[in-house]
Parts: sequence; C-alpha cells; structure tokens
Amino acid sequence: MRKSKFFLCLTTLIIFASIAGFRPVQSFAQSGNLTISNVNQTASSIPQYEKLEIAFSIGSSVATNLQWPCDTSQTTPTSGAWALSTGVGISTDGVFRSPGGKVLRQPAFWYVPYNYVNLSGSDWIYPAGAAYWLIRFAPQEQGNWSYHLEARDGATCQNAARYPSAGEINFSVSPPLTGSHGFLKVSQTDKRYFEYSDGKPFVGLGHEWSFPYLSSALADLTKFHTYGVNFIRIWFDSDLVWSRGIHGWDAWRNADNLRNTTERYANSDFSIRLSGNNSYIFETSDGNQFNTGAIESAKKYKIRIRAKLANVTAASGTQPNGLVAKLVLDPSQFNSQLQLNFTPTGFVGNDTSWRVYEGPVVTNNLGRTTFSYGSALVLGLQNVTSGSTAYVDEIYIGEDLGTSEPATLSDLSPGLGPSVVYKGKFNYHQGFDQLASYKWDRTFDTAKQNQVFLKLVASDIRDIIVHCINQTAGTFITDQNLCNDDNFMSYRGAKARRLQEYYWRYLIARWGYTPAIHSWELTNEGDPGSAAHLDNTNQMAESFQANDPNKHMITTSFWGGLNTDYFNNPATPIDYGDTHAYRSTTWIGGSVADAKDPIVRSSCGSNQTCYLNWLNGDTALWHAEHSLIARQWVPNLPLIRGETGLGLNCPSDPNCWSRDDPKLAGDTRGVWLHDFLWSQVNPGGLYDLYWWTENIITKIGPDGSSDNGLWEIYKPFRDFMDNIPLTNGKYQDAQPAISNNNTLIAYGQKNLVNRRAHLWIRNRKHSWCAVVGGVSGCSDTWDSSRMSGTVTIAGFAANVSYPIEWWQFDSIGTLTKTSPASLMSNSSGQIILNLDGLPATVTDIGVKVGDYSQGTPPTPTPTPTVAPKQILVSWLTGVLDQNGDGKVNSIDFAKILLR
Repeated sequence: MRKSKFFLCLTTLIIFASIAGFRPVQSFAQSGNLTISNVNQTASSIPQYEKLEIAFSIGSSVATNLQWPCDTSQTTPTSGAWALSTGVGISTDGVFRSPGGKVLRQPAFWYVPYNYVNLSGSDWIYPAGAAYWLIRFAPQEQGNWSYHLEARDGATCQNAARYPSAGEINFSVSPPLTGSHGFLKVSQTDKRYFEYSDGKPFVGLGHEWSFPYLSSALADLTKFHTYGVNFIRIWFDSDLVWSRGIHGWDAWRNADNLRNTTERYANSDFSIRLSGNNSYIFETSDGNQFNTGAIESAKKYKIRIRAKLANVTAASGTQPNGLVAKLVLDPSQFNSQLQLNFTPTGFVGNDTSWRVYEGPVVTNNLGRTTFSYGSALVLGLQNVTSGSTAYVDEIYIGEDLGTSEPATLSDLSPGLGPSVVYKGKFNYHQGFDQLASYKWDRTFDTAKQNQVFLKLVASDIRDIIVHCINQTAGTFITDQNLCNDDNFMSYRGAKARRLQEYYWRYLIARWGYTPAIHSWELTNEGDPGSAAHLDNTNQMAESFQANDPNKHMITTSFWGGLNTDYFNNPATPIDYGDTHAYRSTTWIGGSVADAKDPIVRSSCGSNQTCYLNWLNGDTALWHAEHSLIARQWVPNLPLIRGETGLGLNCPSDPNCWSRDDPKLAGDTRGVWLHDFLWSQVNPGGLYDLYWWTENIITKIGPDGSSDNGLWEIYKPFRDFMDNIPLTNGKYQDAQPAISNNNTLIAYGQKNLVNRRAHLWIRNRKHSWCAVVGGVSGCSDTWDSSRMSGTVTIAGFAANVSYPIEWWQFDSIGTLTKTSPASLMSNSSGQIILNLDGLPATVTDIGVKVGDYSQGTPPTPTPTPTVAPKQILVSWLTGVLDQNGDGKVNSIDFAKILLR
C-alpha cells in the first residue's frame, strides 16, 4: 500500500467518527483483498422516497482513478498510447433488497464535503474535511429493507470486498412525508402525461433557466414554489461537472488554444502548453463561468503543480521568475496588481520527465476569498526568456495539514487538504468535479423541498474536449477546426462513448436518489438525422434503465423538426419526445390545411405566412396548434417542447432567432403568458417551456409590481389543474361546440366515466397582439367587447345536475372565482355553458364541470406479489452471484471454489 493512500484512509477513518447525522452499524469481518470499513448510515428508518446515506472507507485499493468504475472492457483503440486505460478504476456499490425481494444495485461515489457561504452574492464553497465513499439511496417501497456493500478493483477487477462478509444490514421504510409523491415517470394509463410514483398527475409549468450561483439557485427555487412554477430546463453541463462543455464555460480562460499533445502525463490526453513570457491561463467567476475555487482566512497552503518544464529560464525583471501561480486584481493583465503569491519563488528548469513542483507555505491574509475578479487565480510563465515552455497537467492548492508528507507524481494530495482549485486537473473529461457537484447537491435538495422538477441537459455533442477525441484513433485533436460532433457521438465501444458511460454512472451514483430530477437530456439540439446521435441517446436510456434504481427518464433534443420516425419506433428506449420550435424554426405551418383552429383555416387558405402570423400574435394558438398537431403525429409518448419563443420572421437576419418579438415587451400585464398557460388544457398534452425569460422577469403582471415579474400568472393555472386526475386514462377531447367561432376560442377535456370536464374559454379578440396593438400581421384589435354566446360539451348523462366552477379573468389578469354552482344537462346529455351573463369585464374563463371536492385518488403502480419461490430464487441469486452481473453461472461457481 502506498503511504499516501494509507494516510488518506487513516484520515478518512478519523473524520468518519465525527460525521454529524451518521449512525454506526454493526461491524463484520472482511473478505477478499480490499477492505470496506467504518460504515455509517444516516438512519435506521426513513420515509419512502427520502434519502438514505451510507458513508464508508475502502482500504488496500490499487485503483488510480477513484472516479471511474473498474472496467476491463476494451475500447477503440484497443491498445497503444491513446487507448483508454482499463482496470484503473474501482466499482463500489450498495446492493439493496426490497421487502418484495427485488434486488437493486446503487453505485457509490467518492465524496468531498464542503462548506458554503453566500459571499456578497457569490459562492464561497470550501472543502470541509477529508474525502470518503458515499452511497445515496431513495427507496420507493415501504417495509423492511436490507443491503450490503461491494467493491472491486485491479487489472481484471479480481480484487473484491463485501461488507458485511456475511449477512445483510437492515433498515425500514415508513410512509412518505406529507406532500411527497415520489419520482416522475410516464403514466401507464395515459401516455400523453407524466405522473409521480403514487399516480398523481404531474402538471409541469415553467421555462428555461440557469443558476449561475448556488445563492441564486436557493433563492430562485423558493420563488418558483411560491408562484407555482415547478418545471425548469437547465443546461446542467454548463457547470462542468464533467468535461469542458461549450461556449465560454471553461473554468480556465485561454486554455482552449493551449491544449497540446506534444507532452502528456501518463494516460492524459493532453497538457496545457505555456510558451514564452506572460503566457498564462486564469480562473475567475464571471458571466461565462460562475463556479470558482476559494481560500479561507489565515490558512496556510501549499501549491503543487505536475508539470514538465522545457528550458524555462529566468529573465531579469520583477520576481518571481518562471512558472508561477498567483492571485491578481485584473485577470486580463497577467502582471496586474498582485493580491497573493502562491509561488514566491518561480519554478524553472529543463525536465526530461514529468515532475511535481511544490511551492512554499503561504498564509492567506485576504480573508475569505473566491477566485473572482479582484482575486483571480492565474497560472503562467513570468519573467522568462522567449524559449521557455511549460507543459502542465494539474495544479493543486490545499491546506497544509502539517504532516510534511510528500506528494507522489501520481497523487498531489498527501499532507494537504482537498484541493481548493476548481477543475485543477486539466483533463476534465477524465474525472468529475467535486465543487460543481456539491453545488448541485444543494440545488437538488432545495428543488425537492420546493417541489420543483428539473429537466437537465447532461452534456453537449459539441463539447470542446470530447468532440476532439478522434473516434477511431483515440487521439486528441488540438485544432478545433478539425473537431466534430461525430467524435462525441462516435459508436458503442469507442473511447468517447466509454467516457460517457462513466459519466452516466456518476450521475446515477450521486443523484439517482433525488426525485427533483425530471429527466436527463443527452445533448442540446443534436442532428435529427444522425444515426450516431440516436444510438448515443438510446445507449444512455438503456444505461439508466439498467443501472438507475429509480430509473430517471432520458431523452435528447434536436435542432429542428419533430422526429416522428424515432419517436414512433416501438424499439426506441427513450421515455419521451422532445422538440424545439420558434417562429423561425417551427415544424408546423407548411400546410395550412393541418391547422386545427377553424378560423385560421378559413382566414388563411393556403397562405403559410398568414398562418404563422396568427400563431405569433396569439399564444393560445401558438401552444395549442403545436400541441394538437404533435399529438396527431406522435400518439404514444409524452411530448415536451423544450425550447420555444415567438421571435420574428426574419430569415435574412442571422441573429433573429436570439431574441423575443420586441412588441411582446408592450404586453406589461402578461396576456401572452396567461394564454400560453391556460391553452394547455387542450388534449394534445404538450408540456411547453418558454426560452426567453426577460419579459417574465421584468414586467409588472396582473399585480402591478415588477418585483414578481409575471410569475404570479402561473399559480392560478396550477391551482385549477391540481385536483384533476388527468392520468387516469379516461380523459378525451371535450370537443367544445362554440356558437360563434369568430368571437370565442375554447379548449378542454372531458371524463365521461366520472362525469367531469374542464375547459378554458377566451374572447378571441383578447390576444396579446390585439392588446398591444401595432403588431404586424395581427388579426384582431382589442375593443373591450364582452364575451357572449355558448359553449356546449356532449356525452353526459341526460337531465342531471352537475357542480360547476367558474374561474373568471379580466383584461388585467385578475382572477375572480365564483361560488360553486350547478348546471343541468339537457335531455341529450349536453352541458351548455352560457356566457351572456358573465360580467362585461371578463376576457376568459376556466370552467370545471363535476364534483372535484374530494378529487379522485390516484392509482399508484401496484407492488407485485412475490411468491415464496420467487423470494427463494432472488435470495439464492444474491448469494451465488459472485461477480455482480445479475446472473448465476460457471464463472460464479469458479469464484466460490477459489475462495
């Protein structure tokens, strides 16, 4: 055992003794070459759907990458300098047995604890102790559970440990907390919709968003809960938990053009090449990347850099000379005002091999500090001759623990606390960032508390590192112009795909426990015609189905169209279809004959521009037309429009797509958003997430205050839909018959079995463009005319009195709910809603027909009855399955005999 690993395990053992909230469990003897010890769990009983955490340590591991699983599978290329190393990781899992006998395997992960402080609006996230192993598990079944821990490593993954060596550790699961409904899934009784584990329908309302800081995530999620916003799409990959991402997201500015393959440390794919005086990279928190490292007040630190120096020679000038790291005031100027020197003496030399350069102890006298503007972390060559070159693989800055333990070439951590540097290992794609992961730990837990569900873009096929890994040779391409999306998507068994598999395992290990994740999206806007893209998505879906105990949903998105061939293929393993459609990129409108609205069809004839103008000027039509047509084309999957916006029809302007219709800003009360939401009662079932949020954030809305933006518009619709059992398989198009289509528009559904219906009816003239006025192509002008006429729904029992609710809105958006009344169906079973008696100020109404006072209990997915024979077979499989592949065969019996 290496001294560094022994020290890490010993430190971890000491730390575990004081981990708040963990309960010790009985210790058992170990088996195999590895050891699992110091096992602590947070509780012996937890509510259903809540998180159980199990912390532990592992000894005698030979793994060199604790974030990769132990994997002996060969990738392409299978050998050579660019092959992905096999057998360098460690697979650690909790094997759980449910009360019904089902065996679930939950991966563990290497965890660094952190403290967080909101430091003047930015995030001060700082290591809070030694790292340790952690399992997070959220059971979906009540009753008595058991588990044991397993670990494997070695060149052939032959080193094994089990804890306890025999038997299981028990815990119990009680009923869920009030308001907790579990994980989201596709409804099995109505595949248009999502529902919770207990069968409650998911009414998902929201938009695109980002959480630049953890402080903003905590505040925004609380605000969303207050106003009924519960569905948010986020580019998770922008935080760089894994790899580089796109745009200006890099943790280290200037690094994109400095990745170099001339010198590579061990199995790294590249190094950062600094050449000549004032060649540098820097880390700071700004509008591109907000995550950054931090230091604590009055702490002593050491800096270690794994590098290879080539003729780095000091020149005259201000000290230090050579390779240096320091904090500066202005990161755009390497020699700007100095805040703190991590290397009072620069590193110089001419190396024949890689070395670890260590700086002397320095004390932080700046107070709690983040690596942001005013104290940006820079790494570069200072006051050197022109021929000086440094190749850098990793920078590590950690608290000096006072043990004087030296670093090794492969491990810079001995004697130091966890590194305070964000993305200090420059081969980002070969590991998972702990600081960014901690930010998401807190974000997911806060989202769960506030019942907000996140649709997360996990990665991007344009990832500036991974799309530069040649899919055949495995080489890293340093010229960005020669990189392409095909390298990222590649094929099963390719190096880039295998790296993605490791990433997916990490996502499951760290966050598979949380119901706050609605789903993972492989990439933003991949090629709909790429077979590699579709196969990449399929493999991700298959991986989560096989390895995520809570089976979070998987999809991808496309840069255009509704991919009907893919979505309608019964063999497609994704959970739902995703589409993007703006005014300039919509996939409807090619034939006006497809339009569902009768007035649009009659008014526009075959004029496509007329059709799009109608949709752009009326967000009720914009949503409903896409929803109804999409459902016609894709009947058996839930559908989400993951991005949408009105925009402008300006194909000659390349930036046209990047902004909302400027006229929309004149709709200060948010008529457009109100109609966009309430039209979602239509039977198409499309979940719709608006892209541009400036108007939502800044306009005054119905309450007249810009403090809340337009967010208060969401809650009435959430409240209206909350007690409708939409996923019970009994709802169909209400087919409202309107007395005058020229003056009214109506959408809704009815449940004839339980004798219920819900509709939204609007004065057709009260569209956002009519209210604002002066909008090109707008079909109406708002004249304050009152709603009148009738809306009839058929199919109900004849001559029966039905309860009825009226949710009335005026032109400002103020809601008035009338006291519940009753309405008699006629002799033909029709319910006729007469609008003539409504107040003259009413512009639109939500209507509920039927008794909703008690609601209809959701139908949860039944727990299968397990026969004694099944229990016995499941138990024997758990005992005899020695290699954890879910099968019992000759390999397992051979391992038993060897033992």
